[in-house]
Amino acid sequence: MMKEIRVKPLEADNKEGKIMVYIFFFQPILCVIVASFIIYMNKELFKLDLVAQIAIGVFILLAISAFFTNMPNIANNVLAEEVCYIKNKIFYYTKTRNFFGIKKVIKSFEIPIAEISNIRENKEKIKVNIFSIFKARNSLEIETREGKKYSIMNDFHLSGKHSQDDMKIETREERAKRIFNEVKELVMEAKSMNTFNF
Repeated sequence: MMKEIRVKPLEADNKEGKIMVYIFFFQPILCVIVASFIIYMNKELFKLDLVAQIAIGVFILLAISAFFTNMPNIANNVLAEEVCYIKNKIFYYTKTRNFFGIKKVIKSFEIPIAEISNIRENKEKIKVNIFSIFKARNSLEIETREGKKYSIMNDFHLSGKHSQDDMKIETREERAKRIFNEVKELVMEAKSMNTFNF
C-alpha cells in the first residue's frame, strides 16, 4: 500500500479562510474603489488640500505594495496543495495551485530514493508583518547525492471552524516538525525496504 503525504494550507471546507484569502488577494482593487469613493465625496478637499492628496497617495501605494508581496504568497502557497509519495523506489512530489477552481501544476519532481542523501528540517523563523501575513516556509529540504536541494512542504495553515473543533491547533513550528517527521519516516522506511530487497 502506497502512503501519501498531503499538505494543504487551506482546507476545501474552510469558507471563512477562503473569503479572507481572496479579500487580501484583491485588496488593491478594494482600496482603489474606497479611495475613489472618498475622493468623489470630497472633491473640493482633494483639489485644495495637499496633505489629503499625499495621504490618499500613500494609502494607495501601501495597498499596492502589500498586494505585490502577498499575491505570490497567496497564489503559490496558500491556494496550493503539496503531495509526496514513494512508488517503485522513486520519491514523487507535486505542488498544484487551485485558483478559482483552475488547477495548475507549479512544481513537480521525482528522485530515486537511493539518490536521497539527506533530509533536513527547516528551522528558519518567520517574522510576520502586514506584508508577510501569508508568507510560507517549507518544512524540509531534501538533498541528493549530486548536491541538488529541494525545499518542499509548506507549513502555513489557515484553520476553519471545523478543524478547531476536531483537533488541537498546531503552531507553524509544530506543523513543520510533524510534516518533516512524516516525510523523513516515509523516505527512511522506503530506503530500509530497498536495502533488504535482493
